[in-house]
Amino acid sequence: MHKKIVICIALTTLLLTGCWDQIEIEDILQVGAIGIDKYVPAAEDNKSINDKQPIEEEIEKNLFIYTFAFPELNIEELSNIVISSVGDSLYSIGRSLTNRTNHEMIYGHLRVVVLNSDVAKDERAFREILDEVEDHEFISRRVILLMTDEAAADIINVNPEINPIVGRFISEMFSRKDRSPRAQRGDISSILGDIHESGNALIPKIISGEKDVKISGAGVINNYEFIGWLDELDTTQVMIFRGDADIVGTRIPDYKGVNIPIDVQYKKSKLKLVESEDNIKIVAEIQAEGDIKRASFEGKVDTLNPDVVKDIEKTACDTVKKQMESAIDNVQKEFKTDVLNIDRFLRRYHYDLWEEVRGDWDEIFPNIDIEVDVNLKIRRVGLAR
Repeated sequence: MHKKIVICIALTTLLLTGCWDQIEIEDILQVGAIGIDKYVPAAEDNKSINDKQPIEEEIEKNLFIYTFAFPELNIEELSNIVISSVGDSLYSIGRSLTNRTNHEMIYGHLRVVVLNSDVAKDERAFREILDEVEDHEFISRRVILLMTDEAAADIINVNPEINPIVGRFISEMFSRKDRSPRAQRGDISSILGDIHESGNALIPKIISGEKDVKISGAGVINNYEFIGWLDELDTTQVMIFRGDADIVGTRIPDYKGVNIPIDVQYKKSKLKLVESEDNIKIVAEIQAEGDIKRASFEGKVDTLNPDVVKDIEKTACDTVKKQMESAIDNVQKEFKTDVLNIDRFLRRYHYDLWEEVRGDWDEIFPNIDIEVDVNLKIRRVGLAR
Protein backbone atom coordinates (compact mmCIF):
# COMPACT_ATOMS: atom_id res chain seq x y z
CA MET A 1 0.00 0.00 0.00
CA HIS A 2 2.84 2.34 0.93
CA LYS A 3 4.53 1.71 -2.44
CA LYS A 4 1.32 2.55 -4.33
CA ILE A 5 1.03 5.90 -2.55
CA VAL A 6 4.66 6.76 -3.36
CA ILE A 7 4.12 5.86 -7.05
CA CYS A 8 0.95 7.98 -7.24
CA ILE A 9 2.73 10.99 -5.71
CA ALA A 10 5.67 10.58 -8.11
CA LEU A 11 3.37 10.38 -11.17
CA THR A 12 1.37 13.37 -9.98
CA THR A 13 4.55 15.39 -9.59
CA LEU A 14 5.63 14.55 -13.16
CA LEU A 15 2.24 15.40 -14.62
CA LEU A 16 2.08 18.75 -12.85
CA THR A 17 5.56 19.79 -13.99
CA GLY A 18 5.50 22.64 -16.54
CA CYS A 19 8.08 24.27 -18.82
CA TRP A 20 9.85 27.06 -16.97
CA ASP A 21 10.54 28.92 -20.23
CA GLN A 22 7.30 28.27 -22.09
CA ILE A 23 5.93 31.10 -24.25
CA GLU A 24 2.32 31.29 -25.37
CA ILE A 25 1.98 31.14 -29.17
CA GLU A 26 0.01 34.40 -29.26
CA ASP A 27 3.02 36.12 -27.66
CA ILE A 28 5.41 35.04 -30.45
CA LEU A 29 6.34 36.78 -33.70
CA GLN A 30 7.58 34.10 -36.13
CA VAL A 31 9.99 35.94 -38.44
CA GLY A 32 9.41 34.72 -42.00
CA ALA A 33 11.62 37.10 -43.99
CA ILE A 34 14.31 39.68 -43.27
CA GLY A 35 15.46 42.52 -45.51
CA ILE A 36 18.81 44.20 -44.80
CA ASP A 37 19.72 47.63 -46.18
CA LYS A 38 22.76 49.73 -45.40
CA TYR A 39 21.88 52.67 -43.17
CA VAL A 40 23.25 56.02 -44.32
CA PRO A 41 22.61 58.82 -41.77
CA ALA A 42 21.23 62.10 -43.09
CA ALA A 43 23.43 65.21 -42.94
CA GLU A 44 21.58 66.42 -39.84
CA ASP A 45 22.25 63.09 -38.14
CA ASN A 46 25.97 63.31 -38.92
CA LYS A 47 26.07 66.84 -37.49
CA SER A 48 24.40 65.81 -34.27
CA ILE A 49 26.76 62.84 -33.97
CA ASN A 50 29.80 65.10 -34.32
CA ASP A 51 28.42 67.59 -31.79
CA LYS A 52 28.01 64.87 -29.20
CA GLN A 53 31.58 63.57 -29.68
CA PRO A 54 30.71 59.90 -29.12
CA ILE A 55 33.20 57.14 -28.53
CA GLU A 56 35.29 56.45 -31.65
CA GLU A 57 34.21 52.80 -31.82
CA GLU A 58 30.57 53.84 -32.03
CA ILE A 59 31.22 55.96 -35.14
CA GLU A 60 32.93 53.07 -36.92
CA LYS A 61 30.05 50.65 -36.46
CA ASN A 62 28.23 49.45 -39.58
CA LEU A 63 24.56 50.26 -39.20
CA PHE A 64 21.85 48.45 -41.13
CA ILE A 65 18.12 48.84 -41.63
CA TYR A 66 16.55 45.50 -40.71
CA THR A 67 13.02 44.91 -42.03
CA PHE A 68 11.14 41.94 -40.58
CA ALA A 69 8.01 40.28 -41.98
CA PHE A 70 5.77 38.21 -39.68
CA PRO A 71 2.66 36.26 -40.72
CA GLU A 72 -0.35 37.96 -39.14
CA LEU A 73 -2.25 35.31 -37.19
CA ASN A 74 -5.86 34.89 -36.14
CA ILE A 75 -7.39 36.65 -39.14
CA GLU A 76 -9.35 35.31 -42.09
CA GLU A 77 -7.15 36.90 -44.76
CA LEU A 78 -3.41 36.20 -44.65
CA SER A 79 -1.02 39.15 -44.65
CA ASN A 80 2.30 40.29 -43.20
CA ILE A 81 3.15 42.48 -40.26
CA VAL A 82 6.26 44.47 -41.23
CA ILE A 83 8.58 46.18 -38.75
CA SER A 84 11.81 48.07 -39.51
CA SER A 85 14.57 49.25 -37.21
CA VAL A 86 18.19 50.44 -37.38
CA GLY A 87 20.98 48.56 -35.66
CA ASP A 88 24.36 46.90 -36.07
CA SER A 89 23.27 43.25 -35.66
CA LEU A 90 20.28 40.95 -35.33
CA TYR A 91 21.07 40.60 -31.63
CA SER A 92 21.01 44.33 -30.94
CA ILE A 93 17.87 44.77 -33.03
CA GLY A 94 16.14 42.01 -31.10
CA ARG A 95 17.00 43.74 -27.85
CA SER A 96 15.86 47.18 -29.04
CA LEU A 97 12.54 45.88 -30.42
CA THR A 98 11.55 44.71 -26.96
CA ASN A 99 10.70 48.37 -26.36
CA ARG A 100 8.40 48.48 -29.42
CA THR A 101 6.44 45.24 -29.22
CA ASN A 102 4.97 43.00 -26.54
CA HIS A 103 5.89 39.88 -28.53
CA GLU A 104 9.07 37.79 -28.66
CA MET A 105 10.81 37.41 -32.03
CA ILE A 106 11.55 33.81 -33.06
CA TYR A 107 13.78 32.89 -36.05
CA GLY A 108 13.05 29.16 -36.23
CA HIS A 109 10.67 29.63 -39.19
CA LEU A 110 12.79 32.15 -41.09
CA ARG A 111 12.61 31.40 -44.82
CA VAL A 112 14.31 34.29 -46.65
CA VAL A 113 17.04 36.91 -46.13
CA VAL A 114 17.27 39.70 -48.75
CA LEU A 115 20.39 41.89 -48.97
CA ASN A 116 20.61 45.23 -50.72
CA SER A 117 23.63 45.20 -53.04
CA ASP A 118 25.17 48.20 -51.22
CA VAL A 119 25.68 45.95 -48.20
CA ALA A 120 27.69 43.48 -50.29
CA LYS A 121 29.79 46.24 -51.90
CA ASP A 122 31.31 46.87 -48.47
CA GLU A 123 33.50 43.85 -47.63
CA ARG A 124 33.45 44.48 -43.90
CA ALA A 125 29.67 44.96 -43.78
CA PHE A 126 29.10 41.90 -45.96
CA ARG A 127 31.32 39.73 -43.75
CA GLU A 128 29.46 40.93 -40.65
CA ILE A 129 26.09 39.96 -42.12
CA LEU A 130 27.36 36.56 -43.29
CA ASP A 131 28.89 35.90 -39.87
CA GLU A 132 25.72 36.63 -37.94
CA VAL A 133 23.55 34.60 -40.34
CA GLU A 134 25.94 31.64 -40.19
CA ASP A 135 26.48 31.76 -36.42
CA HIS A 136 22.87 32.40 -35.38
CA GLU A 137 21.73 29.37 -33.43
CA PHE A 138 18.15 29.43 -34.76
CA ILE A 139 18.72 30.30 -38.44
CA SER A 140 18.56 27.20 -40.63
CA ARG A 141 21.11 26.48 -43.38
CA ARG A 142 18.13 26.03 -45.72
CA VAL A 143 17.20 29.71 -45.52
CA ILE A 144 17.25 31.39 -48.94
CA LEU A 145 19.74 34.27 -49.35
CA LEU A 146 19.04 36.78 -52.13
CA MET A 147 20.32 40.16 -53.33
CA THR A 148 18.60 43.14 -54.92
CA ASP A 149 19.59 46.52 -56.30
CA GLU A 150 16.36 47.92 -54.86
CA ALA A 151 15.76 48.58 -51.19
CA ALA A 152 15.49 45.19 -49.50
CA ALA A 153 12.58 46.62 -47.52
CA ASP A 154 10.62 47.00 -50.78
CA ILE A 155 10.90 43.25 -51.40
CA ILE A 156 9.78 42.42 -47.86
CA ASN A 157 6.78 44.73 -48.19
CA VAL A 158 5.41 42.94 -51.29
CA ASN A 159 2.22 40.95 -50.65
CA PRO A 160 2.06 38.35 -53.46
CA GLU A 161 -1.49 37.59 -54.62
CA ILE A 162 -0.78 33.86 -54.88
CA ASN A 163 0.57 33.62 -51.33
CA PRO A 164 0.56 36.83 -49.26
CA ILE A 165 3.19 35.47 -46.86
CA VAL A 166 6.23 36.77 -48.73
CA GLY A 167 8.87 34.61 -47.03
CA ARG A 168 6.98 31.40 -47.73
CA PHE A 169 6.17 32.49 -51.30
CA ILE A 170 9.82 33.12 -52.19
CA SER A 171 11.22 30.00 -50.54
CA GLU A 172 8.64 27.80 -52.28
CA MET A 173 9.73 29.22 -55.63
CA PHE A 174 13.16 27.71 -54.99
CA SER A 175 11.76 24.35 -53.87
CA ARG A 176 9.82 23.74 -57.10
CA LYS A 177 11.34 20.94 -59.17
CA ASP A 178 10.38 22.59 -62.47
CA ARG A 179 12.02 25.92 -61.59
CA SER A 180 14.02 27.35 -64.47
CA PRO A 181 17.74 27.74 -63.58
CA ARG A 182 17.80 31.44 -64.38
CA ALA A 183 19.14 32.06 -60.91
CA GLN A 184 21.70 30.40 -58.71
CA ARG A 185 20.62 28.06 -55.92
CA GLY A 186 19.74 30.25 -52.99
CA ASP A 187 20.21 28.16 -49.85
CA ILE A 188 22.66 29.72 -47.42
CA SER A 189 24.52 26.43 -47.01
CA SER A 190 25.58 26.35 -50.69
CA ILE A 191 26.44 30.06 -50.89
CA LEU A 192 28.47 30.06 -47.68
CA GLY A 193 30.24 26.90 -48.83
CA ASP A 194 31.35 28.64 -52.04
CA ILE A 195 32.47 31.77 -50.19
CA HIS A 196 34.41 29.82 -47.55
CA GLU A 197 36.15 27.80 -50.26
CA SER A 198 37.18 30.60 -52.61
CA GLY A 199 35.72 33.94 -51.50
CA ASN A 200 33.62 33.91 -54.70
CA ALA A 201 29.96 33.04 -55.18
CA LEU A 202 26.76 33.72 -57.05
CA ILE A 203 23.76 34.98 -55.07
CA PRO A 204 20.30 34.98 -56.72
CA LYS A 205 18.90 38.36 -57.72
CA ILE A 206 15.33 39.27 -56.77
CA ILE A 207 13.18 42.01 -58.30
CA SER A 208 9.93 43.33 -56.82
CA GLY A 209 6.66 43.92 -58.64
CA GLU A 210 3.37 45.37 -57.42
CA LYS A 211 1.89 41.99 -56.53
CA ASP A 212 4.76 39.55 -56.98
CA VAL A 213 8.53 39.12 -57.14
CA LYS A 214 10.85 37.71 -59.78
CA ILE A 215 14.04 35.69 -59.39
CA SER A 216 16.28 36.81 -62.23
CA GLY A 217 20.03 36.41 -62.70
CA ALA A 218 22.63 36.54 -59.96
CA GLY A 219 24.98 38.86 -58.11
CA VAL A 220 28.67 38.07 -58.55
CA ILE A 221 30.74 38.04 -55.35
CA ASN A 222 34.51 38.35 -55.74
CA ASN A 223 36.69 38.13 -52.62
CA TYR A 224 33.73 38.95 -50.36
CA GLU A 225 32.58 41.94 -52.42
CA PHE A 226 29.71 42.40 -54.87
CA ILE A 227 31.05 43.42 -58.29
CA GLY A 228 28.07 43.23 -60.65
CA TRP A 229 25.03 41.38 -61.97
CA LEU A 230 25.04 38.32 -64.22
CA ASP A 231 21.93 38.34 -66.44
CA GLU A 232 19.42 35.49 -66.73
CA LEU A 233 20.84 33.83 -69.85
CA ASP A 234 24.44 33.91 -68.63
CA THR A 235 23.36 32.61 -65.21
CA THR A 236 21.64 29.66 -66.88
CA GLN A 237 24.77 28.82 -68.87
CA VAL A 238 26.96 29.01 -65.75
CA MET A 239 24.57 26.64 -63.98
CA ILE A 240 24.79 24.20 -66.92
CA PHE A 241 28.60 24.42 -66.93
CA ARG A 242 28.75 23.72 -63.20
CA GLY A 243 26.30 20.83 -63.46
CA ASP A 244 23.70 22.60 -61.31
CA ALA A 245 20.99 22.82 -63.99
CA ASP A 246 18.31 20.21 -64.55
CA ILE A 247 15.61 20.97 -67.12
CA VAL A 248 16.16 24.06 -69.26
CA GLY A 249 13.88 25.42 -71.96
CA THR A 250 15.83 26.02 -75.17
CA ARG A 251 14.45 27.55 -78.34
CA ILE A 252 15.89 27.18 -81.82
CA PRO A 253 14.82 30.39 -83.53
CA ASP A 254 13.82 30.30 -87.19
CA TYR A 255 14.74 26.72 -88.05
CA LYS A 256 13.62 26.68 -91.70
CA GLY A 257 11.01 29.28 -90.88
CA VAL A 258 9.82 27.57 -87.67
CA ASN A 259 10.62 28.30 -84.01
CA ILE A 260 11.21 24.98 -82.28
CA PRO A 261 11.06 24.82 -78.45
CA ILE A 262 13.03 22.02 -76.78
CA ASP A 263 13.05 20.92 -73.15
CA VAL A 264 16.64 19.97 -72.40
CA GLN A 265 17.61 17.83 -69.42
CA TYR A 266 21.28 18.21 -68.55
CA LYS A 267 23.42 15.56 -66.93
CA LYS A 268 26.43 16.29 -64.74
CA SER A 269 29.03 18.14 -66.79
CA LYS A 270 32.52 16.66 -66.94
CA LEU A 271 35.68 18.77 -66.89
CA LYS A 272 39.02 17.70 -68.30
CA LEU A 273 42.44 19.29 -68.02
CA VAL A 274 44.42 19.32 -71.27
CA GLU A 275 48.17 19.28 -70.78
CA SER A 276 49.83 22.31 -72.32
CA GLU A 277 53.08 24.16 -71.72
CA ASP A 278 51.66 27.47 -72.92
CA ASN A 279 48.44 27.76 -70.92
CA ILE A 280 45.90 25.93 -68.78
CA LYS A 281 43.16 24.48 -70.96
CA ILE A 282 39.88 23.12 -69.64
CA VAL A 283 37.46 21.11 -71.76
CA ALA A 284 33.87 20.90 -70.50
CA GLU A 285 31.86 17.96 -71.81
CA ILE A 286 28.14 18.74 -71.60
CA GLN A 287 25.79 15.78 -71.96
CA ALA A 288 22.07 16.39 -72.41
CA GLU A 289 18.80 14.92 -73.66
CA GLY A 290 15.99 16.91 -75.24
CA ASP A 291 12.29 16.72 -76.03
CA ILE A 292 10.87 18.60 -79.00
CA LYS A 293 7.72 20.26 -77.68
CA ARG A 294 6.12 21.72 -80.80
CA ALA A 295 6.41 22.26 -84.54
CA SER A 296 4.16 24.01 -87.06
CA PHE A 297 0.97 22.23 -88.09
CA GLU A 298 1.33 20.91 -91.65
CA GLY A 299 4.49 23.01 -91.87
CA LYS A 300 7.89 22.67 -93.47
CA VAL A 301 9.45 20.73 -90.58
CA ASP A 302 8.53 17.08 -90.07
CA THR A 303 9.83 16.36 -86.58
CA LEU A 304 8.95 12.67 -86.97
CA ASN A 305 11.53 12.34 -89.73
CA PRO A 306 14.79 10.91 -88.27
CA ASP A 307 16.96 13.00 -90.60
CA VAL A 308 15.17 16.17 -89.51
CA VAL A 309 15.62 15.21 -85.86
CA LYS A 310 19.37 14.72 -86.42
CA ASP A 311 19.61 18.14 -88.01
CA ILE A 312 17.70 19.71 -85.11
CA GLU A 313 20.11 17.99 -82.71
CA LYS A 314 23.09 19.56 -84.45
CA THR A 315 21.45 22.99 -84.51
CA ALA A 316 20.54 22.71 -80.82
CA CYS A 317 24.13 21.74 -79.92
CA ASP A 318 25.46 24.73 -81.84
CA THR A 319 22.94 27.04 -80.15
CA VAL A 320 23.78 25.86 -76.63
CA LYS A 321 27.52 25.97 -77.32
CA LYS A 322 27.34 29.51 -78.66
CA GLN A 323 25.34 30.71 -75.64
CA MET A 324 27.72 29.01 -73.21
CA GLU A 325 30.85 30.38 -74.87
CA SER A 326 29.36 33.89 -74.65
CA ALA A 327 28.63 33.43 -70.92
CA ILE A 328 32.11 32.06 -70.22
CA ASP A 329 33.72 34.97 -72.07
CA ASN A 330 31.61 37.38 -70.02
CA VAL A 331 32.62 35.72 -66.74
CA GLN A 332 36.31 35.74 -67.68
CA LYS A 333 36.66 39.13 -69.33
CA GLU A 334 34.08 41.35 -67.58
CA PHE A 335 33.87 39.88 -64.07
CA LYS A 336 37.29 38.17 -63.95
CA THR A 337 35.82 35.92 -61.28
CA ASP A 338 35.87 32.13 -61.18
CA VAL A 339 32.24 31.33 -60.52
CA LEU A 340 32.60 28.35 -62.87
CA ASN A 341 34.25 26.36 -60.04
CA ILE A 342 37.33 25.55 -62.10
CA ASP A 343 39.44 26.28 -59.02
CA ARG A 344 37.49 23.59 -57.18
CA PHE A 345 38.11 21.13 -60.03
CA LEU A 346 41.88 21.78 -59.97
CA ARG A 347 42.01 21.61 -56.18
CA ARG A 348 40.27 18.23 -56.12
CA TYR A 349 41.75 16.45 -59.13
CA HIS A 350 44.99 18.27 -60.02
CA TYR A 351 46.32 19.42 -56.69
CA ASP A 352 49.97 19.78 -57.77
CA LEU A 353 48.98 22.22 -60.50
CA TRP A 354 46.64 24.02 -58.11
CA GLU A 355 49.49 24.54 -55.63
CA GLU A 356 51.45 26.24 -58.41
CA VAL A 357 48.69 28.65 -59.47
CA ARG A 358 46.55 29.22 -56.36
CA GLY A 359 48.41 32.35 -55.27
CA ASP A 360 47.84 34.06 -58.63
CA TRP A 361 44.53 32.44 -59.61
CA ASP A 362 42.66 35.78 -59.82
CA GLU A 363 45.13 36.91 -62.50
CA ILE A 364 45.41 33.51 -64.22
CA PHE A 365 41.70 32.61 -64.49
CA PRO A 366 40.68 35.35 -66.99
CA ASN A 367 43.31 34.07 -69.45
CA ILE A 368 42.91 30.29 -69.35
CA ASP A 369 41.45 28.45 -72.35
CA ILE A 370 38.00 26.97 -71.85
CA GLU A 371 36.51 24.78 -74.55
CA VAL A 372 32.92 23.52 -74.56
CA ASP A 373 31.82 20.24 -76.14
CA VAL A 374 28.02 19.87 -76.21
CA ASN A 375 26.40 16.51 -76.96
CA LEU A 376 22.61 16.88 -77.02
CA LYS A 377 20.41 13.97 -78.12
CA ILE A 378 16.72 14.32 -78.99
CA ARG A 379 14.97 11.42 -77.25
CA ARG A 380 11.29 12.28 -77.60
CA VAL A 381 9.05 14.27 -79.91
CA GLY A 382 5.89 15.69 -78.39
CA LEU A 383 3.85 15.21 -81.54
CA ALA A 384 1.49 12.52 -82.79
CA ARG A 385 0.64 11.80 -86.42
